[in-house]
Amino acid sequence: VALRALLPSAQAIAKYAFAKGFKVEYTVLPTDPTDPSLHYRVLKANNSNNRRNSLYLSLHNNAANGKASGTEVFTNVGQSLSDGFAEAIINEYLSELPERKMRIETVDGDKDKEALFYVLKNTTMPAVLIEFGFFDNPVDYDYLSNQVIIDKFAKATVEGIYKQVVKLYGLTAWENRNI
Repeated sequence: VALRALLPSAQAIAKYAFAKGFKVEYTVLPTDPTDPSLHYRVLKANNSNNRRNSLYLSLHNNAANGKASGTEVFTNVGQSLSDGFAEAIINEYLSELPERKMRIETVDGDKDKEALFYVLKNTTMPAVLIEFGFFDNPVDYDYLSNQVIIDKFAKATVEGIYKQVVKLYGLTAWENRNI
């Protein structure tokens, strides 16, 4: 439960998403103390009535024996719609949190890291997994515990998603919700 409190909260992201005009559906409510399986989360997302116009966000903090720091954004292996969303989110983090270490890989031409994480490879919609920081690193812990930083992460996440939606579908489609 304490670790969930360290996440740039789903409530903060939802607040900015609602203000921007996005719908938000949770696979796990932020107040839910249980830890449903990844299979359950993916099944719930894939069965959503809005799955065709959705982005799956998986929000986490990492751990590495206190020896690592920084933020990572992952997509599934290979190029897909997910990569554009990840790139837009990373660019917003770089802009809004310039002091923050971003752990990026540019092997395939974009900044996201790629992994065969269950939620990334089994969702039917684009999916992005965000590791906001390393809770076992004291500097990251303090950073991730700061409400101003949580709000900056939330706002930047939503702004990146918004910019990618507009890039893909156009401002008129967004304004008329014809997407």
